[in-house]
Amino acid sequence: MVLVLPVLLLLAGAALIGLFRRTSGFYLWSITLASAFLAWLSLLLSSNWQAGLLEVSVWRPEALFSAELVLGLGRTQWDVLYGAMTVLIALVLTAPARDGGERAADWAIFLVYASLSLLAMMAGNLLTLSLLLILLDIIAFVYVLRRTDAARGGQQAILKLGVESLGVLLLLTAGLVATLGRGGGQLTGREAMALELMLALGVVLRIGLIPLPLGLSPQAAARRGIGALMRLMPPAILMIQLGVQWPDAAGGSLRGWLILVGGIAALTAGLVWAFSPAALEARAHLVACAGGLALIAGGSVIDIEPAVSAVAVLMLLAGGMASVAQVHTPFHRLWPALLGVTCLGLPLTPSGALLRDLPSGGVGLVLSGIVGLSMGLFAAGVAFMSLLAETPWKRAEGYSRLLFGVGLALFPVAAIGYGLRQGVEVSPAMGIGLGTSLVTVAVVVLIRRRRLEAGIRRAERIVGWLDASPLARGAWRLYRGILGIAGGVGYALEGEGAFLWVLALVALAAALLTGVVR
Repeated sequence: MVLVLPVLLLLAGAALIGLFRRTSGFYLWSITLASAFLAWLSLLLSSNWQAGLLEVSVWRPEALFSAELVLGLGRTQWDVLYGAMTVLIALVLTAPARDGGERAADWAIFLVYASLSLLAMMAGNLLTLSLLLILLDIIAFVYVLRRTDAARGGQQAILKLGVESLGVLLLLTAGLVATLGRGGGQLTGREAMALELMLALGVVLRIGLIPLPLGLSPQAAARRGIGALMRLMPPAILMIQLGVQWPDAAGGSLRGWLILVGGIAALTAGLVWAFSPAALEARAHLVACAGGLALIAGGSVIDIEPAVSAVAVLMLLAGGMASVAQVHTPFHRLWPALLGVTCLGLPLTPSGALLRDLPSGGVGLVLSGIVGLSMGLFAAGVAFMSLLAETPWKRAEGYSRLLFGVGLALFPVAAIGYGLRQGVEVSPAMGIGLGTSLVTVAVVVLIRRRRLEAGIRRAERIVGWLDASPLARGAWRLYRGILGIAGGVGYALEGEGAFLWVLALVALAAALLTGVVR
């Protein structure tokens, strides 16, 4: 019961919103806040609970479905749930000040999506993970189609669903291959290699390295609410599941490629994030930078789980801040700056926990430098949110202003709480990573704050080269072309065309039988 109590509380809140959907927006928000707070409190009270496992069901017939739906909660999974629940309650606390006009359906979908995300983080095997990801993708797709009126938004939602579905298909196939290996005999070398490749490709497609647009309009208030969950939760799920589900000694032949892809993604996306003038628009690049760091950790760290959980918590807290950060008073500038400090690699922070787990030695020290450079770009982008232009309040109520400040403060407080839970341990990799990140932040500050025109223009050109929008448009045109070809074939095969094709096939068969065609 302790395992799924936060999920049940969130679902109960969604059910209550459905019952009282005709009440005012304040009461709907109050129900959402109460359910989120109770779920967050129940998770905090279970921090010392021992790791547990829950087998949901056995599918029949067992000869076809030998895998069970399994949920598990260990120490590292609890850490990521802690970060996810912090983001959830901060989004709810800051909602009155945003005044996004959320309706009953919006809040209900918000809680259902969050509860399924928590279940996916606790998935005990790839089958459970794949089914929950499918549900999350369908909910996000339907929500975006309901909220967008532009054709471009629908196209972006379809493209995103296609890429994510391919990733889920790879993960599901890898789960079936792993199940066959556990249930029958030993996997051959080729089968083990196929398992590693499918798992790695599925993780790369779903961990956020490709900054696909959500499909919501740039002015949509939902981008700071459920849009934040859609952007942050799936990559966090894949990060923690990378540590939980990655087979023992798997990926030996792919570790070098994981580190290479992760390093390129972390540096390029971190560069875009650090020099972006608007944090909300660059949130996808923040996620891509964190995804690259998770791949580096997955390919280089012996004990993967603590390292990738640290990256997941760091991404959730920084992405949550990017989703809600607005400056209404000078005091609001303090919290992004404090969160940026926790991203530098200091002890007792999530970034410090990541650097601590990196290997030592020649290659390990080089990796520490790459990770430190990426985290410096990451931290600079987070800290520069404190320099956003001051905007007037949208709501005059005192409670909305108070809760907005509390929501902003939750992110750095949660980061420090996570670091205290991990303890203090210093390593050479931590020293190199911290030094590199500090130098990187200094360079970024020098370029951005002193207005060095040449450096700014150079950074803007690099950011322009790294824009993935032309690739997304090209993929969409290719997708439309394939559909056009399929439609043409289908048109040729229907009606009178089908009759002519049948006659042609009969003539070809007769020619083959008589020996005319050899």
